Amino acid sequence: MRILLVSSSSGSRGGGEIFLLYLGEALRAAGHTVALWASRHPRMDELARRFAGIGEVVRVDYRNTYDHWHRGVLASTGEKNSQRIADSWLGWRPDVVHLNKQNLEDGLDLLAATNTLALPHLCTVHITQSARFLGARFAGWRDAAARRALRAYRGLLVVTAPARAPELQAFLTDVRAREIPIVTNGVPLQNASTSDRSALRARENLRAGSFAIVALGRLEPQKQPLRFLDYAARIRLACPEAEFRWIGSGRMTEEWEDAVARKKLGGIVQRIDWHDDARASLPAYDLFLHPAAYEGFSFAILEAMDAGLPCAMEAPVHAQLPAALRDVSLVVNDATDWAALIRDRARLAELARRAQSIVREHYSTAAMAAAYAQLYAKLCRAS
Repeated sequence: MRILLVSSSSGSRGGGEIFLLYLGEALRAAGHTVALWASRHPRMDELARRFAGIGEVVRVDYRNTYDHWHRGVLASTGEKNSQRIADSWLGWRPDVVHLNKQNLEDGLDLLAATNTLALPHLCTVHITQSARFLGARFAGWRDAAARRALRAYRGLLVVTAPARAPELQAFLTDVRAREIPIVTNGVPLQNASTSDRSALRARENLRAGSFAIVALGRLEPQKQPLRFLDYAARIRLACPEAEFRWIGSGRMTEEWEDAVARKKLGGIVQRIDWHDDARASLPAYDLFLHPAAYEGFSFAILEAMDAGLPCAMEAPVHAQLPAALRDVSLVVNDATDWAALIRDRARLAELARRAQSIVREHYSTAAMAAAYAQLYAKLCRAS
C-alpha cells in the first residue's frame, strides 16, 4: 500500500512530528511504501532530513496555521486553494492520504483539501483541548472555525488515547453519531542496554550516587519548564543528593536561564540541547518528571517507561493516560512528599518494571502501525 503522511508543518520536534517518523518507519517495516508531505519552511528541514531515510519527502510552498496572524480563522479554504493542495498529494499517487493535525485548529485548509479527494483518507488529531480551554486569544472565533471544518470533514477522525475521543465528540457538539477510532501512540522498543550505566551517567555529567531526575521536551509554555524548576527547588530541600537535567530547547530558553540563576539552582540543574538520540541517555536517570500542563499522548512518557524509568507527572496529564499506565505512574503536585517518594526506591523500581512491561506489550510502533494499516485497508475496501 502507498501511504502519504501529510504534516500540518508546525515544526520538526513536536510530538506530532515524532509520530510521523515513528509511524512511517513502522509502516515501512511492515512492507508498505510511505512518503512525507511537508512545507518548504526551514523549520521542517529537520523532519524532512530524518524522514528521508524512511521514504520519499514531498515538499511544497505551504503556510502553517500559526504563520497567519489570524491563526487560521480567515485562512483560505476555497476551491482553488484546496485543489492546489490536493494536486500536490495526488502527484505521488497514494492509495491513502493520512493527515496529521497537532490540534483542533491547525491545518484546516488541509482538512478541506482532503474532501476533494476521491481516494481514501483519514486524519489524526493529537491535542483535542479547545482554544477556549487553552486560554488562547480570540478563542471563540478559533473554536468556531475549527468546529465547522471538523464537522465538514468526510473522512475518519482518529485520536491517540481513550480520553481524546469523548473530548472531540464534546467539541464537535454534532447531532450525528460519529465514529472516532482510537489508535494509541507507540514507540520503537529499545533493546536491553548492555552499556555500563556508570559510563552513561558520566557522559550525562551526573555525580556518582546522586538521584538523577530528567525531563525531555521543548522549552515551551505547554511543557511548563519553569514548573520543573519549582519542583527542583523543593526536591533539593528534601533530597540534597538530587540533581536535574532538562533535555530540549525552545522559545523559553532565556526565561529558563534567568529562573535557574534566580533560584540558585545552577549547581544541580543543567539543560542539554535536543539531539536525535536523546532517549538513549534516559537509562542514566532515576526518575522521569513530566511537568507539562496538557498533552495528546506523550511520546516522552512512553519512551521513559520503555527505558525503565518511574514516571511522575501533573494530574491533568496523568488523568489522560490509558488506565493501565495510570496505575504504574505517579501524580505530583505542590503537596508531594518528595522525601518519602524518593526514599521508597523499591516502589519506584516496581512501578518502572510494570510500566516497561506494559509499554513493550501494548505501546510499540509496530502495534500502532498495524492498527493504522487496518484502518487504511478498511477505507480502501469501502471506497
